Amino acid sequence: MNQDDKDYTVFLEGDQRGFEALVVRYKDSLIYFIQRFGPGFSDAEDLAQDVFVEILLHQERYRIGQGFKTYLYTIAHHKSVDWVRKHHREVLVEDCQEETDSITVEQHTLAKEQREELRKALRQLKPEEQRLIFLAELEELSYREIARVMSLTLPQVKIRLYRVRRRLKEILIREGLTI
Repeated sequence: MNQDDKDYTVFLEGDQRGFEALVVRYKDSLIYFIQRFGPGFSDAEDLAQDVFVEILLHQERYRIGQGFKTYLYTIAHHKSVDWVRKHHREVLVEDCQEETDSITVEQHTLAKEQREELRKALRQLKPEEQRLIFLAELEELSYREIARVMSLTLPQVKIRLYRVRRRLKEILIREGLTI
């Protein structure tokens, strides 16, 4: 049993510390994921909170062993799509600032330039493509998990990820980016 399922089991047994551990573990990445749909940070925080409230209210829906992260991102995906429909906004990618540990100024500057180059390339992708890359590369979800989160078939995920990776590579080459 993985740590998520252990924490969820503790939560189901009535100990809120299990739920709190899940919130702490996923809150930041969930907010980041939701922001890919367009909401600003404040709205993304509210939507993330709504996701966790839904889990609190409907504890019985998650089945231990099915992958809590996938379950969580599926709920977030649906709530974010509803938010986009409600607000009729165009989805924009906002920059996220990553902190670096103790590295030299030169390494820090180079890493920052590379991250900015990658962000510029990512901004040229469609919002759905950005979300696919986020789930596959940053969250490291399996194709099957991505399919559940994005409400796609497994072949659709494979094809779309292949195409978006190829497109991202072409953008990087075209822009002369050094990543």
